Amino acid sequence: TLMLSYNNFSELPKSIRELTSLEELYISNNKLEFLPAFIGHLVSLKTLILSCNKLTSLPTSIGNLVHLEQLYVDSNQLNLLPVSMGNLKLLTFSVESNPFSAIPREVVQLGPKAIIDYCQELQNSVDWNQIKLMVVG
Repeated sequence: TLMLSYNNFSELPKSIRELTSLEELYISNNKLEFLPAFIGHLVSLKTLILSCNKLTSLPTSIGNLVHLEQLYVDSNQLNLLPVSMGNLKLLTFSVESNPFSAIPREVVQLGPKAIIDYCQELQNSVDWNQIKLMVVG
């Protein structure tokens, strides 16, 4: 377990990429605007808490975290999710308080499971790393 919450980090320390056996990473309540692609190298992660940052997107490599069970990205500035999220088998996925302009509003209103299902459908039908949809109205 590595707890880095409440540290005013604007970026994730690069040394974390070496912690490939790490199972829990808490980075909430910082000032992260992006999550580096090396997060996908932390293949043992089961819990990733990114709540209350300034993230606008997640890297495609997050789909490599096949052991991830809990992902908290609530209270960020996310407006899209990588299609690779469809690879995840999350037990808990918290996405509340994000603007999500890239996922149809109807899907977002159905909750986290619907968002993951949506990403899985895209994963199977679209050959893009990320997709951005505009919701009007």
